[in-house]
Amino acid sequence: MKLKEAPTLINAKESHQAALAKERHMQKLKDALKISDKHEFGAAFDLELQEQKRLQKLAEREKLRKEKKRAKKEAARAKEREEVQRELNMVKKAEAQALPEEGKVRNKRSRSSSSSSSSSGSSSQSSSSSSSSSESDKGRNKRRSDDHNHHSSRR
Repeated sequence: MKLKEAPTLINAKESHQAALAKERHMQKLKDALKISDKHEFGAAFDLELQEQKRLQKLAEREKLRKEKKRAKKEAARAKEREEVQRELNMVKKAEAQALPEEGKVRNKRSRSSSSSSSSSGSSSQSSSSSSSSSESDKGRNKRRSDDHNHHSSRR
């Protein structure tokens, strides 16, 4: 009886080795044909599955297209914001440069008007006199332009 069992063990060993050899051979074929491990054999003949995959790919492409479009709009908005901010900074810088120049002119006017008016020494009165002097300057300038217009119309 031992003799009969021995050949079956050898056959089992050989069949196991044959199966391993066949598996290696199939793996080599898959690698050569670049067949993915995710590949489902016979899936190409399943029309419903193919339609589902096609729709899924379309949805993914549409999603990517929308994301690109949104990103493009967002980039355009960011660029516009930067330009507006740059312009705002330029305006602020120009105003900051203009203010000290106006301040120098006002300081000269307030010094000359405060020396001609009575100086009492209090800062509140000097600030009120400078504001009244600037108002009187405006009035004088208006009268001068009116006089100029009046004289030019006579000629």
